[in-house]
Amino acid sequence: MKMRSIPFVKMHGAGNDYILIAEEDLHEGIDLNDLALKMSNRHTGAGSDGIIIVRRSQNAAARMEMYNSDGSASAMCGNGLRLVAKFAAERGMATKDIFQIESGAGFHRVELERTGNNITGASVEIGMPVFGAEEIPVAAPLELSDANRDASGLVTVSVQFQSAKHRGYCLSLGNPHCVIFIENVAAIPLRECGPALENDARFPLRTNVEFAQIINSARIRERTWERGAGETMSCGSGACATAIAAIAVGRAKSPVAIEQTGGTLEVAWSRGEKVILRGPAAAVFSGVWPGA
Repeated sequence: MKMRSIPFVKMHGAGNDYILIAEEDLHEGIDLNDLALKMSNRHTGAGSDGIIIVRRSQNAAARMEMYNSDGSASAMCGNGLRLVAKFAAERGMATKDIFQIESGAGFHRVELERTGNNITGASVEIGMPVFGAEEIPVAAPLELSDANRDASGLVTVSVQFQSAKHRGYCLSLGNPHCVIFIENVAAIPLRECGPALENDARFPLRTNVEFAQIINSARIRERTWERGAGETMSCGSGACATAIAAIAVGRAKSPVAIEQTGGTLEVAWSRGEKVILRGPAAAVFSGVWPGA
């Protein structure tokens, strides 16, 4: 039986692009993992870092359900939250500029930013960072005695690439991250280092990998290898993880500007507080995915 077509909107936040689909536009029994693989393909699909289903929520304006471009599910996406906020507001699911979005990581307060009547971005409450090894999760066999906490209070792991050892700072924001400080992010062969670290055995659920270059205490240049998507032009939770690690080790002060390939995001965080992410949200085009 031929399935009906699916209307969608492609959006991006600082170059991190997603296909957003309203819950009511899905047909019963659709395989969302497979749909993400097909729609995200940049040669035969609409092209994106993943898809986001915008569902109704009993306790928030909307609920996001995210799938990466490899078909795997993810609990939360910082850039995606801003896109969902814009999508929900423009569809009348939210009637004020301050409201809540639900994700697999909890509830997130969002505040829209406008230029005239056009929604151009948002500030999003990402939540409390998680530092426990089991909760991130990070596993370290006894013979690999590199899972420890230094003065930062973060779990750290020793990683090696380009014939040198580096320290990776680990935390979770609803998805796992490993932040590595280096001298020059432009020189990192991300397509080689990224997959190896993402799939390192010490990360049972794989991990996002952030390579961060400190410019000064208020600005960091960063590149992300995103779990399930590869190198992305921007990663909201990756920007947050980078800022948290830099603040924790005393190399940055809140708020921090995180320069990524697709643009700059702003992150504010203090110990014991929730992380706030601020950045753009823009529509690219709308379309209809043909029935299969």
